[in-house]
Amino acid sequence: MAYFACDASLTRTATDLFIHVNTLYQRMDRVTALLGPQWRHGDHALQVHLALKVHSVLAAH
Repeated sequence: MAYFACDASLTRTATDLFIHVNTLYQRMDRVTALLGPQWRHGDHALQVHLALKVHSVLAAH
């Protein structure tokens, strides 16, 4: 969620998560390996963002 909250800025995301930007790059590579290279673009990014939002809402209840 931090990635989307920071408007897909890796530098800002790393700062918000209090991690080194290289650590974030490694994490993003793992997510890309799971979801495929298109998850960060267009409709795919929207689907991932909405899925994360729904998950956080459901987890809060």
